[in-house]
Amino acid sequence: MLSESTARLVESAAILGEPEMVHIEGSGEAVPAQRLVAVAVQPIRFGQSDTTFVGCQWELNTLAGILDRSIAGQGCVGKTRLVGEAVQLSMAS
Repeated sequence: MLSESTARLVESAAILGEPEMVHIEGSGEAVPAQRLVAVAVQPIRFGQSDTTFVGCQWELNTLAGILDRSIAGQGCVGKTRLVGEAVQLSMAS
C-alpha cells in the first residue's frame, strides 16, 4: 500500500489500484492509500528523452532496494522525505 504522496511519485512507473481508505497501526483514523499492483517494465516518460543514465547506479540500486522492501511489507518511513530532499538539492545546484 502506498500513501497518496508516494503514489504520486511512482505513478509514471507503476500500476496502482483504486484509492481506498486504510487503517495504520497506531493511528486513529483511516488514511487514503493505493495498492501497488505492478511496476512497469518500461516507465512511462513525460517529456523526457531516452538518453543513457550514467553515474548513478549505486543510487538507483539503493532506491530499488527501498522499493523492494516496501513491496515485501517491510516499508520504512522517509521515502517521501528522501525524494523531497533530493529535489531541494537539485534546485539549489
